[in-house]
Amino acid sequence: ISISKAGVLRAELYQCNRRFLEALQASVGPGGRMYTDSRASKYAREPLCTLRYTGAAAERVLRVVQRHGIIKALQAAAALEYLASEDAAARDALRRRVCDLNARKVCHDAPRRLCAEYLAGLFDAEGNCFVGRRGRLYVKITQPSAPELLQHVQAALGCGSTGERGRWKVYRKADALRVARGLLRHSRLKRSQLLAVVEIGRAHV
Repeated sequence: ISISKAGVLRAELYQCNRRFLEALQASVGPGGRMYTDSRASKYAREPLCTLRYTGAAAERVLRVVQRHGIIKALQAAAALEYLASEDAAARDALRRRVCDLNARKVCHDAPRRLCAEYLAGLFDAEGNCFVGRRGRLYVKITQPSAPELLQHVQAALGCGSTGERGRWKVYRKADALRVARGLLRHSRLKRSQLLAVVEIGRAHV
C-alpha cells in the first residue's frame, strides 16, 4: 500500500503464481491490472506477477486488509481515510502516515488476528518445508522485515524458534507434523510441501 507525492494511491499484491492472482482478481472484482516481470524472481523460477489496484479501485482490497491484516492493517485504514478526504492538508498527513507505517512495520492486534487462515496465508507467501533423509524435516516462515510478527507466530503455535534473524523454524518432528496438519487445512499454494511433511512424519512416528 503506497501513496506517491503526486497523490496516486496503489494497493499491490505480488506473487509468482499468476493463476492465484487471477483468481484473487476475479474475487475482488474489476479495477485491477496485472503486470508480469520478465525476469525470474529471487526465490522461484517463475516470473513475479503484480496485481495492482489504483485509487478508488483499491477500496475493496483495502477494506479486507483493514479488517483482517496485521502488518498492513493500519496502512489500509489510513489509505481509506485518504480516499474519503477532500482536504489537501489531511490527505498529505495521511500520505505521510502510510509512508511511516510502511517503514516501521507495525504489527496491529496480532494476538487476536493471527488465526489459522492468516497463518496459512503467511506460510503460502513466506514459508517452506524441508524434508530430508531418515525423516529429518522442518517447517519455516521467513519475514526479515517484520521479526515481531514471527514472535507472535511462535506464541500462537506454541513451538519453534526465532533464533535465526528473520526466521521462525520448527525442527521437532512432532511439532512440525502438528503445524503442517494445521496449515494444510487452509493452504492454497504450498499444499504439496505440507503433504510431504505429513507423509514423512507418519512414516517415521
